[in-house]
Amino acid sequence: MSGSALDGVKVLELCSFGAGPFCARLLADMGADVVKVEPPEVGDESRRRGPFYKNQPGTDTSLLYIYLNSNKRGITLDINTPTGMEIVVELVKRVDLLVEDLPARMVGARDASPLLDYSTLHNINPRLIVTSITPFGQSGPYKDYKAYYLNAYHAGGDGYMLPGGRLADQLYPEREPIKPGGYLGEYQVGLSAAVASIAALLGRMLDGQGQHIDVSKQETLINLNAADFCQYPARGYVENRRNRYLSHYNGGLYRCKDGFWELLIPSQRQWEAMVKVMGEPEWTRNERYATQESRVARREEVDEKIEEWAMNHTREDIYHSLQAQGVAAGPVYSTEEVLKDQQMEFRGFFAETEHPRVGKFKAPSAAYKLSHTPWAFRWPAPSLGQHNVEIYGGWLGYDNQELSRLRRAEII
Repeated sequence: MSGSALDGVKVLELCSFGAGPFCARLLADMGADVVKVEPPEVGDESRRRGPFYKNQPGTDTSLLYIYLNSNKRGITLDINTPTGMEIVVELVKRVDLLVEDLPARMVGARDASPLLDYSTLHNINPRLIVTSITPFGQSGPYKDYKAYYLNAYHAGGDGYMLPGGRLADQLYPEREPIKPGGYLGEYQVGLSAAVASIAALLGRMLDGQGQHIDVSKQETLINLNAADFCQYPARGYVENRRNRYLSHYNGGLYRCKDGFWELLIPSQRQWEAMVKVMGEPEWTRNERYATQESRVARREEVDEKIEEWAMNHTREDIYHSLQAQGVAAGPVYSTEEVLKDQQMEFRGFFAETEHPRVGKFKAPSAAYKLSHTPWAFRWPAPSLGQHNVEIYGGWLGYDNQELSRLRRAEII
């Protein structure tokens, strides 16, 4: 086994909860040495968010925290003090990349000196790349706005189109807009930030200079539906969950004998293939359903008939019979079913990891496989301040006496 893809890259993370820690986790998974900075005593916000191991809340039992922060080292530091900020400056002299999600107003208006803004950091370390993740970016009238995950997600517009599809339209016609399950939006932002960070690291190989990456959560989430956003300026058309369902290709989410399955029919060839699998029922010969345009115009009728057929079959039967004919269809799996899925087992996607408080358990590995520098689980998410001696002593040369002084002053 060769070294990791980002061997030798040092990353300092000043982030909490979702997007920033996920960005840094992706870099850590590629081999970067990520040092996570947390406030003393309280730590990262995600430590207090569930789900918790055996439903027992605790500093080190949040499965969300454990997932987002595996393969990192962790230190504690109060960056809201002059001494704490001076230590940050010493740390950034020694890293390649700083990932931070501090509000723009905090970065430019804190009492501590020197300020944690890019121009100051660039003067200290011209090779430093700074990835800043905020709800609305570092400029504009909203740059100082606070936003929780729900606010940021809806600012991106996707929530206006959810829930979508036939069943949602049928079962919840008047339901308010929602967000997808879990923290999907935060992970999308973290992924975008990681891609931009790696691009900046590659760019630095050419000119030796660092740069500032300004990541707006709102803009990242808008990019999830970029084509839909083009429709209003081009056509004066506003996409929503109702007209999205009625105007797109036939297909969507359907019931079946043992659960749910999903279907997409973007072409006449796929329609004919599905009809063949269904046994060419009489209704499919009706001229009312002869073309894609006529079927979309009567999609509610078509959907009822497709589901009527599906209720006599299992997800797996539907999936394999339609896929064999080149029709885009698939079963809807629960979390348990995904964990036990034979494809996942064959590829070893869910890898055994270990945590001092939780023990051994399976967790997602990387969403890719690098042939020369494969992913590896190196170490579990750090306990609060676990690597203080290692980092402050090894990177900054602090001795035990200095560390004791900083602890008494509640700096670390």
